[in-house]
Amino acid sequence: MRLPTRYHPLYMLSALGSGGLTVAFWKLGDVTQQTPLLKAGQAFFVILAAALIVVNLPFWWATFKANAENFCGWHS
Repeated sequence: MRLPTRYHPLYMLSALGSGGLTVAFWKLGDVTQQTPLLKAGQAFFVILAAALIVVNLPFWWATFKANAENFCGWHS
């Protein structure tokens, strides 16, 4: 698998989307009951969200450092 060489905002949105799907499976299990399929969906999307965050964290940090003056006047 080839990792991206440049940060793109869609990487962050994909991590947030995976986290949102985890919550959707979790709440569906609360409303109905926790079946093995729902637990598998929760586990899959939690792992996916965590992996996306870990992979993209260096890109987010580099982008923040490069544009630190644009974030509420913070300076690096």
